[in-house]
Amino acid sequence: MKNIYYIIITLFLFSFNTLKSEEKVFAVKTISNFHMNPKLESPVIYPVDLGNEMILLSKKDDWLNLLDKRTGLVGWSLHENFSTEKPATIPQIKDYDKSFEIFKNRVMNMSESIKEAISIINKGLIAQIDTVAVNDSHFIGTAGFGIDALIAEQFSKDPKRGIKTYIKHSIREFINLKPIKIHIESDRHKQSVQAFMLCIANTSEFGNRFKISPKSSVRDGMLELIIVRPFPKWKGGIIAAKIFSRKAYRSKYIDIISVREGQLELSQEIAHYDGEFITAPSRISFKVLPKSLKVMIPEKKLSKI
Repeated sequence: MKNIYYIIITLFLFSFNTLKSEEKVFAVKTISNFHMNPKLESPVIYPVDLGNEMILLSKKDDWLNLLDKRTGLVGWSLHENFSTEKPATIPQIKDYDKSFEIFKNRVMNMSESIKEAISIINKGLIAQIDTVAVNDSHFIGTAGFGIDALIAEQFSKDPKRGIKTYIKHSIREFINLKPIKIHIESDRHKQSVQAFMLCIANTSEFGNRFKISPKSSVRDGMLELIIVRPFPKWKGGIIAAKIFSRKAYRSKYIDIISVREGQLELSQEIAHYDGEFITAPSRISFKVLPKSLKVMIPEKKLSKI
């Protein structure tokens, strides 16, 4: 009987110590970098959103060694980026699997080959790319408002995926489409406009070769605002063809403006960030974060981003 008590007490103490050792900390900045090593020049594993919960493993100078239980990865972040107190306001949680898939396929054209992936790591070619802060969230590729957001909303509710489903919802939303009111104030531009769509582009492509902003790059420290003004709906096919052929800028219904930061006021409170539908506030602030993310890429892809 004594042995049983000893075993119970030992298990209790072990459980208590395990729980005690799992000190939780929370990200207190809009974006905090999660590094491979406790050095600012160390590659970033991925950015961490405001309110993200991590397990504190150890401390070293101004750095915290952290475990992200969602991914199982261990990395480092500056002490100033985290607190033991959870932020009062936390933005809507992103679907990181979906966002990374978009980033991998559309932005970086990453290979599925394990051999090529190992080759990239061995060569160690690291590129610093821009990301975009938008209110309390962020994105890498594009953010969309208007028909773009309406399609994303319907697509997110549909159990079926793929290009056919996307086309189905695109046609349905286009038939009943009405313009939204947008007020834009940026470091280079100010206007009020009615539009079928507004896109903030850090990259050139939505996906499936649909290049909404051919001149956009994730390494130029700039963003493009693409405004699609109301047009006769019978011209929809013509405008779509221009976008597919990388000639969107030639349409009189499409304006492309280069900016670094700005604010939007919208009559419609929905949006998508990197293809993921969200309910957005009517006032949105956005800003490019130059060279804020380090990624390893094949040398042959460097000129394409």
